[in-house]
Amino acid sequence: MRARGVFVIALSPVAVDGNAESATAHGVGQARDNRAMEENNTPNPAAAKPALPDRLSADPSSKFHVAEIFQHDIGIRFNGKERRDVEEYCISEGWVSVPSGKTVDRKGNPVMIKLKGPVEAFYR
Repeated sequence: MRARGVFVIALSPVAVDGNAESATAHGVGQARDNRAMEENNTPNPAAAKPALPDRLSADPSSKFHVAEIFQHDIGIRFNGKERRDVEEYCISEGWVSVPSGKTVDRKGNPVMIKLKGPVEAFYR
């Protein structure tokens, strides 16, 4: 069974050579954190979060998947309540796609259902 992300993806620091241990040894993760905030604690414009699109999918094979957005923690508010199980959403059409319990298709992917209502996406 293939596991799928649900809008929360944590990336580990990786150096240019692709070795995570050398990235930690060279302080790549720490340098990234230092670049995000200037000395006076104002956000760095270069490290600004990208704008959330009207439609976004957590499935990497979808044409609506944007990998840069998943580097940050995303929240989805549907019908006034925050949901953590959203696989795909569309703000303009007013729907979210969520897994239907533990049901899976013949390829092991969760069976998705589409719920309609007001949708709001935001960064946590």
